[in-house]
Amino acid sequence: MKTLTLRDADVRVLTRPGSVERVYVVVTMFLLAYSLPNEWFTEAVPAFIDPQAAAATNASQGPLPTLVFGGLFAFALLQMTGNTHVVARLLRRERLLPLFVSMAVLSTLWAVDPGITGRRSVAFALTTAFGYYLAMRFDVNEIIRYAGLALALGTILNVAWIEVLPQYGVTPDIASFGDDVGAWKGIFPQKNSLGIYSVLAVLTFLILARSHRRFRTFYYPLALVNVWLVLGSQSKTSLVSAAGLAVMLVVYLAFRARKTLFGAVAVTMTTVTIGSTLIVTLQLREIAELLGRDVTLTGRTALWESLIPEIMNRPWLGVGWSGYWNGWDSPSHEILVEHAWLPPHAHSAMLDYALQLGIIGAGLFLALFVRSVIRATRHIQFDRSAIGLWPLAFLSFTLMFSVTESGFLGRNLPWALFVVAVATVTNDTRQSLIERVTSGLARPAPPD
Repeated sequence: MKTLTLRDADVRVLTRPGSVERVYVVVTMFLLAYSLPNEWFTEAVPAFIDPQAAAATNASQGPLPTLVFGGLFAFALLQMTGNTHVVARLLRRERLLPLFVSMAVLSTLWAVDPGITGRRSVAFALTTAFGYYLAMRFDVNEIIRYAGLALALGTILNVAWIEVLPQYGVTPDIASFGDDVGAWKGIFPQKNSLGIYSVLAVLTFLILARSHRRFRTFYYPLALVNVWLVLGSQSKTSLVSAAGLAVMLVVYLAFRARKTLFGAVAVTMTTVTIGSTLIVTLQLREIAELLGRDVTLTGRTALWESLIPEIMNRPWLGVGWSGYWNGWDSPSHEILVEHAWLPPHAHSAMLDYALQLGIIGAGLFLALFVRSVIRATRHIQFDRSAIGLWPLAFLSFTLMFSVTESGFLGRNLPWALFVVAVATVTNDTRQSLIERVTSGLARPAPPD
């Protein structure tokens, strides 16, 4: 009778990451969320003044980010090369995700601006690889804790910039900034980013407080501080998204032990999504006044109507990844001329994906998202802990910021966490690999 032996790569997966690797993860997560320190002291160019300059500023173009993030991602890739069979197993468990990312990279071949598409699609693919690295090397509980540490440091810096360095942390009193004057932006270039990451921080700290009760006196105050930051950012989209997310979480907790959970998730997501869309798009004076916007609500509805013909110009494959909204010399030129407020993006994730990757690309992402939600719903039926709730909660967070914003596809922390959530609900995470291997060790191998 043979005894089961582990390959060297399996042993490497089972080896616990050391302190250096854990610090690396926290630092990389922090930089993916908050960018490099030199960007904290720069003023963003308003999109309605110069969309091209705004795009360049917000995209953090230049050699320094390339060198820093290139080095960080290289470490993750090095860790993955020794575990190619594990990576292949993760990729096989959910083929739509690598297919979608591959399409983004390959879109360089038909892009209207191959240079921009090539650079940004590679950064997108490397961020995806970092997400797979996290899923391979750490269990979900650890990943959320490290994300919490990165977001806690960012919270402290945001408060410091607002209270101590308001010349950088608060939108200055300049006429060109319009209604944004006085809104908090912390170390971000503009207020909406502060709102998005503060909502993510609230979600993360609440999950951690419920799963690590010994440290709830640390996590709950951090969650409250981030609620305060959302309010100070005056980001109406973040406020609506936070309220919708709260409703969904209450429903998930109430129905997770019932047979009607799938129906509850579907109805709640649909209702909250439609409700949020109506709030930010209907041309109703009462809703506009409630949200502090004009009757046309900054023209989102008209913008969406204008973008449909743009999509139909290249309906199947789009203009290439990140190839549409790049200033006056890009395909968005006619839209910028038509809309006086000069929109920096489509204010709708699915429309942006259709512009960049066509109906095929948008359909791939939609199929990926729906299947991941179904798996995440099934996941909480078997794991009713706060950590078990996290994948569905994070997917709901993604949904809320995809309805009237442009989602998180790119070099950022939410996309890396999205990859982790997708990998988690495929039941092929690091912990499941450990359990599978150790259970195999406990069983005698079949005779020759």
